[in-house]
Amino acid sequence: MPLQIKADSAGHFWTEAEIDGARISRVLIDTGATFVVLTSRDAAAAGFSPDAAEFKHSTSTANGLARVARAKLRHVRVGEITIHDVDAYVALPGALTNSLLGMSFLSKLSRFTVDSGTLTLRK
Repeated sequence: MPLQIKADSAGHFWTEAEIDGARISRVLIDTGATFVVLTSRDAAAAGFSPDAAEFKHSTSTANGLARVARAKLRHVRVGEITIHDVDAYVALPGALTNSLLGMSFLSKLSRFTVDSGTLTLRK
């Protein structure tokens, strides 16, 4: 069964997600992001606490460059859709205001489309 998410007034798609058992209340679905990127707060809730030496990668965000650490998510659930073994990054504290569901999640779906301000996800 497909999941449909309406865009907000700025055209962004927000959802709630469960990531490795942690309920994340406000996640941006970002088709322009290569990976899932978690805020440090959301990552800690999901059981990821990288040490300083692990933040050896950088990624471009809407806020500029951010230092990130690699992570592998056991599962990401949005609505009734669950995707396993999702590559992700954890951002340094303060680097992001919200976590992003990028293409490392979306590409594991059978299909996703945007039409008339509605994002439709199909497993």
